[in-house]
Amino acid sequence: LTDAGRALYPRLETVFADLVSLTRDLRAGAHPSRLTVSALPSLAELLLIPALAAYPDRHKLDFRIEPDPVDFAGSGTDLRISYGAHYYPDHHVETLFRDRFVAVASAAFVATNGSEAASFADADLIHTDWGRDHIHQPDWRKWFKASGNLRVPDPATGLRTDRTLVAVLAAVEGAGVALIPSRMAQNE
Repeated sequence: LTDAGRALYPRLETVFADLVSLTRDLRAGAHPSRLTVSALPSLAELLLIPALAAYPDRHKLDFRIEPDPVDFAGSGTDLRISYGAHYYPDHHVETLFRDRFVAVASAAFVATNGSEAASFADADLIHTDWGRDHIHQPDWRKWFKASGNLRVPDPATGLRTDRTLVAVLAAVEGAGVALIPSRMAQNE
């Protein structure tokens, strides 16, 4: 594990221990023997799927990858893993972690283009658009502003995708620089 992975592992271990405990509690009651977990694609692909090997009851898990909001009653969902609580004001919500966006690129891309994000061409910026229903999402203009740079990149220039995994894979392959949640960058 990297230093970042070692820092993240205890928290994920706690989350999966809680899932194990919840699964036991559900089995002891009048609930079905399977646990239905729903997650956003980005959380599922880059955080949860890699951690599933450590979850001992994964064979009793129904795992759904779907956008917000989720109808708990209509879908039979037991647990939802999402960003924020704004879609679920009537449900109990636990904050697992707080995150921020970081710029990621392959070593080959950095060797050719340098490591200063402000100097990258607009065409090198990979844009991820999770859709209009997401309050917080990767945004190069906001990222530059937060870093003290008033640059306003052209959002119509550069690779565009609606999936964080695609942005990560494109960056890993040297196709540009992607903004991704820092927790996900720790795994890459």
